[in-house]
Amino acid sequence: MGIDKKIEIINALGIVIGSVMDATEAMTEYSSLTPPKKKYLYGEAHRILRRNNKPFNEAQPMMVVDIGVCAAENGVDPLTIMLANLNKGK
Repeated sequence: MGIDKKIEIINALGIVIGSVMDATEAMTEYSSLTPPKKKYLYGEAHRILRRNNKPFNEAQPMMVVDIGVCAAENGVDPLTIMLANLNKGK
């Protein structure tokens, strides 16, 4: 998959999750995190997504809130948390 396609997918994910960052800003923020922080955010995102395992139209509003709270508690953008989930904390 090319970088343009990845950026397009990440931007779409940002819209769904309510992020104010674009893909390149989120990737920069994610890459600046320490490996333990990436792993921690992955665990948090995974837990939130598992808890909201419902049809998308039911789960999305609560998922946005839960990811937003997690992002605020950790000083990152919600899209950065979703990147941690996509990258499995690596």
